[in-house]
Amino acid sequence: MKNGGRRAMYQLMEMPEPPTPERLTKKKSAPKLVIDRTGETDSARYTGLKISASLDDESMGKALEEAAKKAREGKSLRKRLVEEDYVLPYAGKYYP
Repeated sequence: MKNGGRRAMYQLMEMPEPPTPERLTKKKSAPKLVIDRTGETDSARYTGLKISASLDDESMGKALEEAAKKAREGKSLRKRLVEEDYVLPYAGKYYP
């Protein structure tokens, strides 16, 4: 390395330089990180009371019944936040 590196050594020994491996020439990419501090793009953010805000007893009863049905089935009652689906770049996964 003190003499100019691998490429310089190929020239000094008058040897053809091998091609650079494709894995070294490809650009790595990661998903774009969007930080939404206000929650405008995330529908799972808290926006106020939903069930109790309804004045209609029929719609409140249907919403409570639906929530109880989801709880019995073991489903989550809330939506997933965008941050929960974010994967850190280069965290053990390779991106094409």
